[in-house]
Amino acid sequence: FTYPVLMAADILGPGANIVPVGEDQHPHVEFARELARRFNRHVGEEIFPVPELMEQAIRVPGLIGDGNMGKSEPKGTVNLSDDATTVRGKCLRAHKKLPVVDAVEPRAGDEPGNPEICRVFRVHALVGDATEEVEINQGCRAGTLRCGDCKSRLAGTITAMLAPLQKAYVEVAESGDVYIDEILRDGGRRARAMIAPRV
Repeated sequence: FTYPVLMAADILGPGANIVPVGEDQHPHVEFARELARRFNRHVGEEIFPVPELMEQAIRVPGLIGDGNMGKSEPKGTVNLSDDATTVRGKCLRAHKKLPVVDAVEPRAGDEPGNPEICRVFRVHALVGDATEEVEINQGCRAGTLRCGDCKSRLAGTITAMLAPLQKAYVEVAESGDVYIDEILRDGGRRARAMIAPRV
């Protein structure tokens, strides 16, 4: 078994009808779709529904590095366990421009910026709300929003987004191994009940 086959099993076994994945995973979902079509054709009936691809894939750029997926550059990855100080440090060190564009993002007081080529703005667009995105877009283009202030706002948004997840993580961790094992066993039971009719 290789990763694409295992991912296909995770998708097809429970009969997923749409798979929310990042842009880099689209080939794997397409592989699962093709497996479902071939298997169904081979047996002459629809055992596995052919899942849909999300129309608009998401690609989260790393804050530091070559601008590819964030997880490919650990220094540019915000982890679920990062505290506010760590998140702020990573955001403040973030590279502004995407490396495929030969342009430099100016600071406030210089020529207006271009958020379309700024990875910090791209992350803002993924994690912030629409109002904030518009404000940052306008401030950057007008040259009235300093890059450092933009990065600080991003750090605040990410920290606020992570807070409830981190609180839940602590609560589960404090519940002990027995509780976690029971969650895993319950998930396994529910997964087997969904998958069994197809095997």
